[in-house]
Amino acid sequence: MAPEQDLADSTRTDRHVGLVVDSQREFDELVRPLFFDGQRSGEKLVVFGSGQQFHAGEISHNERWPANGVETELRREVEAARRQGYRGVRVLADMCDIGMTPLSTRDLIAFELALDRTVNDLDATMLCFYRNHMFAPDAVAAAMSAHAQGYGANSGDLGFRMWSDAAGGWHVCGAVDLTNVTSFRAALQSAASESSVLRLSFAELRFLDLTGLQVIADLVESAPGMSLQVESSSHSFRRCWEMLGYDETCPRAEIVA
Repeated sequence: MAPEQDLADSTRTDRHVGLVVDSQREFDELVRPLFFDGQRSGEKLVVFGSGQQFHAGEISHNERWPANGVETELRREVEAARRQGYRGVRVLADMCDIGMTPLSTRDLIAFELALDRTVNDLDATMLCFYRNHMFAPDAVAAAMSAHAQGYGANSGDLGFRMWSDAAGGWHVCGAVDLTNVTSFRAALQSAASESSVLRLSFAELRFLDLTGLQVIADLVESAPGMSLQVESSSHSFRRCWEMLGYDETCPRAEIVA
C-alpha cells in the first residue's frame, strides 16, 4: 500500500492527526494530499491560519478563530458544512499561525487533548501541523503525544500517546517511565478535568513504571470528586497496584483486566 493511502486510511479511524514538517516540499508531500483527500470523503475543506500554501479560491478560510477560539469555530464550521450538504468538515490548522508557539508543553498537551475530545464529539477531521523550525523539539513532542496518529520528523518523541474515544474514555499507548512521566501527569490531569469519571484503556500500553503508577494514584487521591476506571490493564500493573496498597488508599479506582 502506498504511503499516501496509509495516511488517508488513518483519518478513517483517527480523526485528529498530528503532522510535523520541515519544508514546503514536506508540506506538499505529507500535508497537502491528506488534506485534499477530504474531498473524496465529502468533507468541506477549511484552513485555520494564513493558508499561504494554497492558491486563492482553493479552500475556505476561517478568520473568526482569534475572537471565538478554535473549538468554538470548529463546531460552527461542522454545522455550516452539514447545512451546505457536506458529510462533514476537514480542518487544517497551522499551529504556528494560530498562536501555539508561546504555549508551554503542559498547555500544548491540554489544548490538543481538549481539541481531540471536540473532534471526536463532532465527528470532524482535524489535521494539526507543526513546523519544526518554529517550535522547540519538546513542544512538538508534547503536542504529538496528544494525537492517536502522528507523522513527520518528531525527533523528541515522548514515547507515549494519549487520545479520546467516542465513548468518553481515553487510550494510552507506548511506554511511561521517569523520562516522560511529567508529560503523562499533565495529560492525565487534563483528561480528568473533562469529567468526574476518568476512564483509561491500557490495551496498547507496553510499559508503565512505578513513577507512572504513583502519578495515577496521586491523581485519584488529590481529586475527591473523581473516580477512575482502568481497563485492559496488565497482570503486572494490577499486582503492583495491590502490592503498593493503592487498592485500599484509592477506593474510587476500579482496575480491571
